[in-house]
Amino acid sequence: MKLLIAVISKDDKDEAEHHLTAEGFMLTEMGTTGGFLKKKNVTLLIGTSEDKVERVKEILKKTAGRRSVKMYVQSAVPVNNGLVPPAENLSVPLESETGGCTVFELSADKITKY
Repeated sequence: MKLLIAVISKDDKDEAEHHLTAEGFMLTEMGTTGGFLKKKNVTLLIGTSEDKVERVKEILKKTAGRRSVKMYVQSAVPVNNGLVPPAENLSVPLESETGGCTVFELSADKITKY
């Protein structure tokens, strides 16, 4: 038996939990906060058999893994030693990475459900 401890972004929790439970995995969710950026996370405790560990990891990678997103940010443009007024600011595309999942895999001698 294995105990997987997955730390994922709070933004990814609904989709990850939906896909995991749809395939019959039981989990416990705990709200957590990251130490470096102080972002809201969710820690999932997932107990499963060793032969299903890779499937759990696949689901987590697909639903909570790192991915590129394109966003548009407002950018002021310098004109004549000043900036264009906000109403005339330009929207500039910016690509950024979001998401990410850390999975701790521990051996569990025994898992009992009552």
